[in-house]
Amino acid sequence: MDQVFQYEIPVLHPILVHFPIALMVLAAAFGLVWAFKNSTGALLAAVSIQCLAVLTTTFAYLTGEEMEERGQGVPIVDLLVETHEQAALVTLVLSTLTLFAMLTALLMKRRGMIHKGSHPSLRILIGALGIASILAVAWTAHIGGIMVWGTAR
Repeated sequence: MDQVFQYEIPVLHPILVHFPIALMVLAAAFGLVWAFKNSTGALLAAVSIQCLAVLTTTFAYLTGEEMEERGQGVPIVDLLVETHEQAALVTLVLSTLTLFAMLTALLMKRRGMIHKGSHPSLRILIGALGIASILAVAWTAHIGGIMVWGTAR
């Protein structure tokens, strides 16, 4: 049992990468609740969780450089690392756009400009951006997983 507590993960990237996946899915779920029920609580939850998603995505992106250095010379890493990095950047951009759209909705709601059933285009935009963020983070994770674990045969 002592070995469990003596082991250190020398790089933060493998720990951080799991948070954006879970947080984006959760934020999108709350965003959908808001889109259909106009719940202020759901919108606040979506904004808060999406903010954490953007933050953890940023940290995961920034810590990827050290992982790239550690993986140099590994054929699968050399082959896919640029694609993984580009996918991570797309994920970061999409999740940030999702956050801005959610913040816009929250501001409009606080000013009394949004009520149930109003602004369907904003609701659709937030839903589409949330889904796009989830797909982007899933693709990024898939490429990262291939670099770590290889492909199934």
